[in-house]
Amino acid sequence: MNALTMVGIGGLGCPALMGILSGWPVDRELRIRLIDPDVIQLSNLNRQILFSETDLGSAKTIVAATRARELFDCKHVSFEPIQEALNETNIQRLLADSQCVIDGTDSARTKLLLNDFCVKQRLPLVYGGATGYEGVSLLVRPGGACLRCVFGEFLSEEIAELEGGCRAQGIVGAVVGMVGLQQAESALKLLLQPGDCLEPAQLYRFSLKGARSKTSPVLPTADCPNGCAAVRSDRKRLDLTHLHCPETFLYTKLTLEKLPRNTELEILFNNQLSAKNVCQSIVEEGQLVLEECRVLGDDRYQTTIAKVI
Repeated sequence: MNALTMVGIGGLGCPALMGILSGWPVDRELRIRLIDPDVIQLSNLNRQILFSETDLGSAKTIVAATRARELFDCKHVSFEPIQEALNETNIQRLLADSQCVIDGTDSARTKLLLNDFCVKQRLPLVYGGATGYEGVSLLVRPGGACLRCVFGEFLSEEIAELEGGCRAQGIVGAVVGMVGLQQAESALKLLLQPGDCLEPAQLYRFSLKGARSKTSPVLPTADCPNGCAAVRSDRKRLDLTHLHCPETFLYTKLTLEKLPRNTELEILFNNQLSAKNVCQSIVEEGQLVLEECRVLGDDRYQTTIAKVI
């Protein structure tokens, strides 16, 4: 079963959740874990579109799950509402068994915590941020750039300044709507079409002034404190150029079962069809495809898979 965790069910989380459910196949199972410590307040209603005045004082996670079931066909979607603030002590537990995390928080500290944890665990993270009339989104995935590659290192006093600046400027509702939907699109591609999410990472920027958007590639930086540019030592290789379907999938599955979680596996094939068939089957097994099919020449093709469950 595909497993998605959403941290923050507010201005970003509400449209992101709606985008996920509107694009999810009705016959495919999905588990969505909703994490947010807050209850609904009157000031939320101008941009947190899943809530209404009748929900004031109720937990955001519970109301979001209930409203989602009312608005969408959720026969194959299960919700796990958790009214808890994510922090250093519980992040391991709250993100356990996730295949993808959507960052819908409004705290710079929490965003950096999520980024650093997901990079370390090699867990895909869809970052989103918005202030005033501007918003950004970035898919952080194994082997790609992370937030610290893009925005640099932050000192404690700089993080505190960021927190205060965001609260002072406020956010225009349409901006978080656009960014949240962009986050949903990235998460859907990651879970359903992993071959469309290949490196380099793409930084999406949106400005309500003039309704302008721009997407630009970002690469891991050598000075990233998370070591994003370093070569991973826990990547294994499997040569299946002497086999054909369905033996290629069988050997891939058996090899993955022997590897520890979060290990990357490079697989070599002698034809493109085998590579694509294995990728499709691996996604159905709940694993993550990092690279669907790279042409190496000499009738060889490479696929890269990450064992995430």
